[in-house]
Amino acid sequence: MKRYLIIGYVSLILALAVFLAYHLMEGQTTSSKPTEKATEKATEITSGKNDFVSLKETPRELSQETRDILNAMKPVVIPLPAIKKNSKLAKPLPAWQDNASVLQPKTQKPKLVIVIDDLGLKTEATYRLATMQGPFTLAYLPYALDLPYQTGLVKDAGHELMVHLPMEPQNQDVDPGTNALLTTLDQAELKRRLDWNLTRFEGYVGVNNHMGSHYTADGPKMALVMAKLKKEGYLFLDSLTTNKTFGPALAKELDVPFIARDIFLDNVRTRAAIEKQLTQAAKIAMSRGYAIAIGHPYDETLDVLEDLAARRDRLPYELAPLSAVILSKSKND
Repeated sequence: MKRYLIIGYVSLILALAVFLAYHLMEGQTTSSKPTEKATEKATEITSGKNDFVSLKETPRELSQETRDILNAMKPVVIPLPAIKKNSKLAKPLPAWQDNASVLQPKTQKPKLVIVIDDLGLKTEATYRLATMQGPFTLAYLPYALDLPYQTGLVKDAGHELMVHLPMEPQNQDVDPGTNALLTTLDQAELKRRLDWNLTRFEGYVGVNNHMGSHYTADGPKMALVMAKLKKEGYLFLDSLTTNKTFGPALAKELDVPFIARDIFLDNVRTRAAIEKQLTQAAKIAMSRGYAIAIGHPYDETLDVLEDLAARRDRLPYELAPLSAVILSKSKND
């Protein structure tokens, strides 16, 4: 009898040992799975691609000097906004989406983006645009007066805002304006001017260059601008005042939302010429799915836009803000 009891105890001990060993191994295997998933997730995040470059030309190669400037930039830590009680935790949108006038297009029609540059110096143009139904994308010069008032009017009317950032042109006899970005300035002064230009009003989605045929062709100097846009969450529209621009290459390098101008509407300031350019922009939109046209606050241009806005529901394309096209491209590419 004792012998059977001893055998029973030994069997029980062996069974317990096997049970503990099995669960110990299972715990080790299970604990390794989150690490594998985390690695896969990290790879997925860091391997994201940027296909915003829309120029036919190959983006310019970045020089070592430009890369040194980019490498010197400190990692950006964006603090989360204060969360209200009982609210769901959500990842904050970048500024270009948060300030967008309309992110979701109203129709499936091709999209035509009309950008009006050089705004702010004549309030009459702001008043006229505030009465139009676009939406249009309106780029204000940061050295204009009454910018919070002017930009507030057109934003309340449903239009989208941009900063028309003054930059150095090739022609040194032309003045790009107060606090313009110049290639002769050191980094400290460029950063000061950039901060000044980007804090003159609120609610904008990004920046496009005012002049800048010389500045945008300077890789190290443009790197400062693009790094700032990346940090603040803004997009960049290249007005393409030169085919030597570093805008596309730096946007791709830094993953900055980017798009380039297709058509200038009013290089010739007659109604017939502007309507002809508008027709050409519409053809691009109908063929490619979108087009970017840039105009200026001339009376002739605003006359054409008033007529266009009045019949917008009957157009074969949709008038869209810049942010909607960039968001659509990012999803499709």
